[in-house]
Amino acid sequence: MANTVTDPIYPFFRVNMQAIKQMHAHEAHEFYFMQSGTGSQHTREHSYTMQPSDLYFFSGGVEHECRPGIPGGCVAFILYIHPAAFSSTSAGDRDCLLILNALCSRTGTTDNNLLLSDKTREKVKQCLAHMVDDFRKKQPAFACVLKIQVQQLLLSLLRDERLGAQLKKSFIPIKGYDRINDVLVYLQTYYMNPVTIDTCAEMACMSRSYFHAAFKKVTSVTLVKYLNRLRTDAAIRLLNETDLSMSHIAWRCGFSCASHFFHIFKRNTGLTPFILRKQKRGVA
Repeated sequence: MANTVTDPIYPFFRVNMQAIKQMHAHEAHEFYFMQSGTGSQHTREHSYTMQPSDLYFFSGGVEHECRPGIPGGCVAFILYIHPAAFSSTSAGDRDCLLILNALCSRTGTTDNNLLLSDKTREKVKQCLAHMVDDFRKKQPAFACVLKIQVQQLLLSLLRDERLGAQLKKSFIPIKGYDRINDVLVYLQTYYMNPVTIDTCAEMACMSRSYFHAAFKKVTSVTLVKYLNRLRTDAAIRLLNETDLSMSHIAWRCGFSCASHFFHIFKRNTGLTPFILRKQKRGVA
């Protein structure tokens, strides 16, 4: 790829863009909001004549080119969003990833010009303006502001009366999603205690078999694997931050015995707890 954006969320304001930005691609997804002036956008498959308030979306890896109009060029908000900006294990972040994936699917089969209502265009413009302003000023927690504004922008697209209907075809809500999320919160809080599938299924008001399917749909792993990952992560923190014995760490993290702890820990990390502790402390 010709260009790589390293920051998870990177907005900027291109004023009077005069020169052609040659065919290029990014690892990140790009939103291009036309503010004023004239010009055109091009991919390998499509060409568009830009109008003020047009919003374009280019998936990561898609080659595209901007040709400013002559004379005068064009003024635009440009926003890069790297997939790493969102976590698949966080409910709100997962929603953002679903919206981005829906946009990628849509633009891959139709076009890159997102047709929006006037109300949504104004919301998008405001979100981008807030992002650019905070990014320039670099005030405390500006990265938090950027993420909030991106979430608002994506939500506005999903709820747009024109575009939303297309996005929701890919954005398929999972039945019982909120209940599975409740289970995830429970597991993240009480992973150190005995946990059974029957207890989690009852909490989600689902049958055992349906809970298995719904949980894996949301997390991409089984309950046992998810729980073991939580316990392993907790054990890693204790190994790095304390001098507790292995048996005590196993007990603190919810493993039934030290041998089970060693087995699961090595399967998840590729190392024994002893070796990881030595490596972290620089002990040969």
